[in-house]
Amino acid sequence: GAGRGALDRSGGLDPDIEIVVRSHNGEEAAGLEREQAGKVFVGESELARSVANAVDSELRNSVAALKTLSTSLPYDDDDLPGFRVRAMRVIDTRPEWVAIQLIDRSGTILVDTRVADADPRTFIVERASFDRVIRTRASAIGDLTRHQKPAWMFAVRSPVVREDDVQYVLTALVSPAA
Repeated sequence: GAGRGALDRSGGLDPDIEIVVRSHNGEEAAGLEREQAGKVFVGESELARSVANAVDSELRNSVAALKTLSTSLPYDDDDLPGFRVRAMRVIDTRPEWVAIQLIDRSGTILVDTRVADADPRTFIVERASFDRVIRTRASAIGDLTRHQKPAWMFAVRSPVVREDDVQYVLTALVSPAA
């Protein structure tokens, strides 16, 4: 195609110049690579990789923020109002977070920043990632699930380990629209 002519012309100008070529499909990219045309990438694949890297980075940042919150808050003394105040400060800095929940290992929601007092009858919408955190003692990302407002969210969960056991699961409910 038109790119082939530009590629032929550029190689003759300076053989030390590294040539980077964007291809529209894998077959074309393979052909250009066989011809040693330089670095060849498929635009759609690179875009997908770029988006995946950005999402992965944001999720790692969310887990890090939860871990920081878990080590700096006074819920060791059952100071749930103090925890709520600090959690609300974190929410103010994370516009994509809809809420922070503090959940005990049995699944009772002790604090939910969306409401003044958590109702112990409130259930965890997406239980699989919560159970995974309890079982593995590692952070987990939940599935995209339907809630009331906003309609869709996913959970970023981090264990709170005290005395070598998961005592709580700290959860950020995240809007995918953010």
